[in-house]
Amino acid sequence: SKNGLKGELFIFEILKNKLLDDSDLFHTSLDYKFSPYDIEYIENGVKKYIEVKATQGTKEVFNLSSGELKFMEDHKDNYYLYMVTEVNSDFPKYKRYSYYDIKNMSMTPVSYRVTI
Repeated sequence: SKNGLKGELFIFEILKNKLLDDSDLFHTSLDYKFSPYDIEYIENGVKKYIEVKATQGTKEVFNLSSGELKFMEDHKDNYYLYMVTEVNSDFPKYKRYSYYDIKNMSMTPVSYRVTI
């Protein structure tokens, strides 16, 4: 979606300005559409994984696919989710959440896979 890509580009620029030159920042989802995360970089020799969720409004509500959730759980100490709100405004806002922050959030299943 357009909002998702806008949010990813916004966070990518923020990270590019904050990280050192040797951080190997890579916008993964541009080349790998089915990746369970959007951005990756190296920090102190450790790969970090970034998922970005974006919305036009101010409400922080997002969906996590089962693949994203599993990846997050498998990489819990090196995973961050950035929530971008008001993504279409001149000054979007964002917050960063760790795996542990997300696990303490209220999660509601929105769909189920049914096998017949």
